Amino acid sequence: MVQGQLAAKDSPVIAFILILVALVVIGAVTSIVVAQANKRGIGGYISGIPELSGDYIRVGEDGRTALVIDESRLKIALVYRSGEGIFHRLLSYGDVISAQIHEDGFVVTSTSRASQLAGAAVGGVLLGGVGAVVGAVTGKQTQVAKVKRVELRLVVSDVARPIHDVVFQDVESKRDGLIYQHSIQQAREWLGRFEAVIHRSKATPRED
Repeated sequence: MVQGQLAAKDSPVIAFILILVALVVIGAVTSIVVAQANKRGIGGYISGIPELSGDYIRVGEDGRTALVIDESRLKIALVYRSGEGIFHRLLSYGDVISAQIHEDGFVVTSTSRASQLAGAAVGGVLLGGVGAVVGAVTGKQTQVAKVKRVELRLVVSDVARPIHDVVFQDVESKRDGLIYQHSIQQAREWLGRFEAVIHRSKATPRED
């Protein structure tokens, strides 16, 4: 009798918990479906840009932004959603000021035009030609047990929209987990690409 009364009292609580869990699951699935649809939409938009050859393309995990590098024209395209539309800005290599990897809002690694020039100068004095490359690589590392969001941030020479973020990870993962390891590897690869872009821009003046 007592057990029956306790079960009756607990039933509303259990039902509430089950409903809450169901809502969380539905919300998560909906977010994934929307993000995938947004990614396909941006991918289709990029393929339709006539003045761009997408040698390297990265669409953010949230489907909100993307990066495109056109090696043949020495151009980059920053693609983004605004309201219900998709837009892009076409910039020259010389417009890139810096690139940073962010983990949960904190800069962990970066490269910039200024750091390359300063690092190459110091490295060149210490190690000659090889030092020019070694000294040009700078960065900061921040360690935490788990990471939820990994982003690549570009700072460009555009007063109206100087910052462009692209998400590489949007779910929580341990640092030794497969999700984080894949995300940070991809982010570092793109950071390296923009380090090369900045380096090449020394011989490619920014178009005004």
